[in-house]
Amino acid sequence: MGSVRTPLVIEPATADDIEALNEIWFTAFAKDAGMMRLFPDTPVLRGWMADCHAHDFKNRPYQFYLKVVDPDTKDAQGRPSVVAYGKWDSKTAEFRGPRFLPWAEETPADECTKVFNMLEANRRRVMGDTLIPSAHSPSTERRGAGSMLVKWGCDFADKHGLPAYVDASKFGAPLYEKFGFVDRSLPDQGEIASMTRPKTTA
Repeated sequence: MGSVRTPLVIEPATADDIEALNEIWFTAFAKDAGMMRLFPDTPVLRGWMADCHAHDFKNRPYQFYLKVVDPDTKDAQGRPSVVAYGKWDSKTAEFRGPRFLPWAEETPADECTKVFNMLEANRRRVMGDTLIPSAHSPSTERRGAGSMLVKWGCDFADKHGLPAYVDASKFGAPLYEKFGFVDRSLPDQGEIASMTRPKTTA
């Protein structure tokens, strides 16, 4: 018989986790040609993304970073390894302003601006200007880490009477559907799924 694995644990992430968050993100999207074209895995881009995380940790307390850790494995500092992360935003895009810092030199700025303007337009189309959490939860694990992150966001939305919205990939959409999200993408929207979950009523 194999050894029994300790269950994964979800915890708040902190600025001390930024390097691990970066590693997870670039590993998760390494085979996504479109994402790698926008954000190539280079030292410059990793530094830029780390700066974006640091900015949000410091200046956006309404954004909630979560990490899923594996107690059975340790990082270089001897801490449980981070295997997935999510970021839920409890304010609208209109409130928070631009999603990222100014684009890094190695990003195709015009293309990045076009893509993320499209994402924000889709959010407004399906949600209006309500308060919405939005999540991004890349993971390379198959032990329920993604479900843990999505459930946290849904529980938060239900507690505060909020609808929820995520920009998902078509491949990842079934995970969100399990939690009541519906794909409201336009027919010509490509591989991005604009997914909504209505607020619960008492």
